[in-house]
Amino acid sequence: MRVHFVVHESFESAGAYLKWAEDRGYAISWSCVYAGEALPPNADEFDMLVVFGGPQSPRTTREECPYFDSRAEQHLINQAITARRMVIGICLGSQLIGEALGAAVCQSPEKEIGYYPITLTEAGLRHPLIAHFWLPVNRRPLAQRYARTHRSGDRAGRKCRLSTSDSAVRQFCLRLPVSYGIYR
Repeated sequence: MRVHFVVHESFESAGAYLKWAEDRGYAISWSCVYAGEALPPNADEFDMLVVFGGPQSPRTTREECPYFDSRAEQHLINQAITARRMVIGICLGSQLIGEALGAAVCQSPEKEIGYYPITLTEAGLRHPLIAHFWLPVNRRPLAQRYARTHRSGDRAGRKCRLSTSDSAVRQFCLRLPVSYGIYR
């Protein structure tokens, strides 16, 4: 398996995702966009795409952040999903998946900083990959502020919600067959 990581800032880490890929002997490639590294030219370059977070939003322009190209990342995400590659988005990465699929991103009612309990929805309790989690899922650290979510009436937000917290109704989302967004 070929796993490609897109990292937006030097303080963002692949952490457990990197260890998971290394432990399995997967081929790993990187786009550290903050360091000027290019995105893959297309989805043929990987089997799994993992897009991490950052302080940007899907609407951040090149003028506001010269090394971040939201449109290019959304295009790559769309190519990957169309090619049936696995796509995982964490925080900003999840927002980029949503935007790439036509969902609007809006401000969350509150910023989540620190530890928050997450509860699986009925869909989450039935999902074969996460149904084994207990309810509520143990409090877990949030490495950065999260202040954006998908609107509840949009296609991605309405159909994919697998878990919630008190301040963000979508904490873990699914886009069939193999695309996940994790808000943290």
